[in-house]
Amino acid sequence: MISAKRVTLKDVAAEAGCSVSAVSKVLNQAKGGAGVGQDLAQRIHDTAAELGYATNVAARSLRQGRSACIALIHGSCTTDHLWSSLIDGVHQSAREHNQRILHLDTAAKLKQAYEQGQIDAAIILRAAYPERLMAEFVNLDIPQVSVDACVRDRLSADLIPNLKSATEEAVAAIAASGKKNLLWVHPGEDHQRIDNDRWHYLKQSCAAHTIQCQDLLVNYSSEEWNWGDAERCFEAVNQHLNEHSYDAVAAFNDSMLPGVLAALHQRRLNIPQDVSVFSYDNILAHKLYPTVSSIDLGLQNVGEAALALVLQRLDDAQAQHHETIHASFIPRQSTRS
Repeated sequence: MISAKRVTLKDVAAEAGCSVSAVSKVLNQAKGGAGVGQDLAQRIHDTAAELGYATNVAARSLRQGRSACIALIHGSCTTDHLWSSLIDGVHQSAREHNQRILHLDTAAKLKQAYEQGQIDAAIILRAAYPERLMAEFVNLDIPQVSVDACVRDRLSADLIPNLKSATEEAVAAIAASGKKNLLWVHPGEDHQRIDNDRWHYLKQSCAAHTIQCQDLLVNYSSEEWNWGDAERCFEAVNQHLNEHSYDAVAAFNDSMLPGVLAALHQRRLNIPQDVSVFSYDNILAHKLYPTVSSIDLGLQNVGEAALALVLQRLDDAQAQHHETIHASFIPRQSTRS
């Protein structure tokens, strides 16, 4: 039985034999512990009472008078369909944990809000800022959780989607239909870190299935690239196919798919008979014809986990918890054998 130190959510989870997230939902009165079974919720309450955690929670609320508000730092990512799912996940988890969310965009605003007692902690989306600006947030003495989009370049991020196994599944699907030459269509430039991460796992998976892979950079300036310029993508792919041929194409994200598909249709190539196609992000892929297989990053789950983790750190400032949320491959018409 734990009694020599202040009991934390992690202690209760260890004794109850469950996740910290489940304990947080139940003990923070998250709509009665939404998503946690009745038997497990009862076991968590019993364990917390045995360890003396309930008394600590009451004392904490009287002593600290927390704002029950978490800052969410995401730059311009609210306008991005991909990252909006992560933001939705944070908001959904906040409602379950009786927390409010304050959207901020600069380190100065975050520091001011914390010093004025408007917020208790912060969730920071690393993908929204270059490293020089991220340092301003990380150096603040504020409880925080960082979320990123890259496994291989994770730096100090706490939560990230892992694309490795999903990419392996996608490549295995095109290999099963006998495809041997793949074109990787990507933007580079401002998305270099995410681009490199996806390209690394794609090359790795292709090598395992003896599939040749070549990349095609669709070059945009930061002002021009808006995650949806299908015309530029079409022109680049169509011109490239004048001199090269492939039986598989992988797109950096769903926004590039209309241009990719248009270039293939222009050449009367049938999908998936002549060319298999898949993409990353799973935002538009199911709305196109034919429906396109895609890798879903599971960002809503990442957002929910980020909120649970930041609440854990408010109870235990020394809590160290790095986690990868595994992405999933969604097979559709474009990769069928």
